[in-house]
Amino acid sequence: MRAGYSIENAWREAKKDVIQQYGMESDMAVEMRQMIHQMDCNVPLEQLLEDFAERSRIEDVEQFAGIFSYAKRSGGDFTAIMGNTVRQMAERMELQETIETALTARKMEQKVMNVIPLFILAFVNVTSGSFLEALYGNVAGVLIMTGCLILYGLAYLWSEKIVRRIGESIC
Repeated sequence: MRAGYSIENAWREAKKDVIQQYGMESDMAVEMRQMIHQMDCNVPLEQLLEDFAERSRIEDVEQFAGIFSYAKRSGGDFTAIMGNTVRQMAERMELQETIETALTARKMEQKVMNVIPLFILAFVNVTSGSFLEALYGNVAGVLIMTGCLILYGLAYLWSEKIVRRIGESIC
């Protein structure tokens, strides 16, 4: 559109970029070919985008279709409105990727923290086995270590629940 194309011609040109980036048989390329075919049958692009948004049920697509229709009807600076919309959507996607990366890092930390006590016990058993005999060699030691094992299990379950809830609240 910045090069002076009409909206419909800009959409046709965008199809070429989608095919180049994602391939001829990608879902988006197939969808764009169908839209262009319908545009050739005089179906307005706003209607096609709204239909696509309804079928896809993707929030970004729904918002883009709504803004596209509003911008086209309002008669304002369509190119600036679409540029601003695309920029905001890209920023939101980048933020989502950053959050997902941080969540993945926290999940890895949680897994490492869950296995460290086992490695410590194995290390102490290999290097100083007599130290653990005091913990497991009498009734009091067995009761204390059983309590610790229960606490360890509860901590593991709690950490799994925390990570799962964080993941659900972000997604």
